Amino acid sequence: MEKNLLPEVNRNLYEVKQILERNQLKIDRICLEMDRKLDTLIKNTHDIPTLVVILPLVETGYNMMIEKRCLLVFMCSHTRQLVPCGDSKEKNGFIISAKREWVKQVAPVAHLCLNILVDRVGDAIPAAVGSFYPDSAGFQSALKSALSLLGSHLSDNISSACASQPNQEFILNSTVFEEGSRAAYNAMKIFLGGKDIEACTGLVQKTAGGHTAWIKNDPEVIQSFLDRNGRRLE
Repeated sequence: MEKNLLPEVNRNLYEVKQILERNQLKIDRICLEMDRKLDTLIKNTHDIPTLVVILPLVETGYNMMIEKRCLLVFMCSHTRQLVPCGDSKEKNGFIISAKREWVKQVAPVAHLCLNILVDRVGDAIPAAVGSFYPDSAGFQSALKSALSLLGSHLSDNISSACASQPNQEFILNSTVFEEGSRAAYNAMKIFLGGKDIEACTGLVQKTAGGHTAWIKNDPEVIQSFLDRNGRRLE
């Protein structure tokens, strides 16, 4: 009789083992999502978008003599592409002064976004800034100038991380970048003060899989973010 019961006992034990493993996977996934949410709250950067690109404007005449001006454009954290934004109807970015102190504060994040942009666009000019850079040569020159300008504001530890580790995802998620992220958050908090964030940035805040992100306010992008459980597009 015992020999006949043994296979059934083994099957039952195997089924229990499978149930425990499935439950453990669910528990691990829930814990991971909670860790991500906690990380977002600790960094305190979930309530406003902070991924931006800052490009120098090529100007002549009176404006050039008075002050150097730059173009600030927001980046979708899901697609890592520039989005139409700004206070004007054209939504072709924000014109800012390069001398403003918070430009230095936002430099770590803006510098990283520029590197991401360089890797993704090649010689193409993003539509969000096309009206300011009519040809590829001018756009590439603006990218180089921006990298130089923002790079001069990076702390030694962030500069070392950027030089030694070319993977932007590593830098973006590393502890060495947290200080720069907080500084950028404080700067963007000032910049966006009093503005309708979704209306002027072209971004909307979404959460999936424990990831809270500001992504392009576009149905396809939003659906992609939800389908991928908050993971960025490669």
